[in-house]
Amino acid sequence: ASTSVPALSASYAEGDRKGVRSQIRSVTRFIMAISFPCMVGLMVLSQPLMVLLFGDADPISGKMLFYGALAVPFYSRSSRSTGILQGIDMMKIPVRNAALTIIFHVLMLLVLMVVFHMNIFAVVIANIFNGLFLTILNDLSVKRYSGVRLNIKKTYLIPLLSAVIMGAFVYLAYFVVDYIVGITAVSVLIATLVGMFSYFVLIIKLKGITEDELYRFPKGGTLIALARKMHLL
Repeated sequence: ASTSVPALSASYAEGDRKGVRSQIRSVTRFIMAISFPCMVGLMVLSQPLMVLLFGDADPISGKMLFYGALAVPFYSRSSRSTGILQGIDMMKIPVRNAALTIIFHVLMLLVLMVVFHMNIFAVVIANIFNGLFLTILNDLSVKRYSGVRLNIKKTYLIPLLSAVIMGAFVYLAYFVVDYIVGITAVSVLIATLVGMFSYFVLIIKLKGITEDELYRFPKGGTLIALARKMHLL
């Protein structure tokens, strides 16, 4: 999101509306292509990750990470839209939206804790909706001031579908390896590598990302070379 600001600012200053919209579409697809598999991976490996990172085998902790991971795409998108608004010289809009979101967040947290007695899960749920609310406000502002329209299928549906299928592979890989080896760190590592590989294959085969877009990723040239060796491109 931050790296998109200079290019956006340049296009905006030159009055290149087409360039601005192209930059917005590109950075949005990039961020969603990363955040969806992150979300699914955290959900699928929620309990093992809590054990690996914190030595916490309490099922409640795993559930908190499982549900909390739903916030990943929302915060990714809100960060993206904040960067976009800054890039098109709408500096005050993200601050206003953030202020409204804080009010919404506090009110929702109070309702969940006082009325519904959800305790610590109230914090998790309020955090998810905090990201969602900020995303909605920022995205409406981006659409209003830039006029951009996103390809829903390529931006959201294909990355999400690829991530869900990846999640099934990660789940299977973790439990098979854990059954054979019985070491959490090894099981999580192998499951993560399986997830990376399967998502890479899926999002390319499902036409969720083009060669040009893949080139813009970090080490994009290496990724393209790998994809060609695997006959994905």
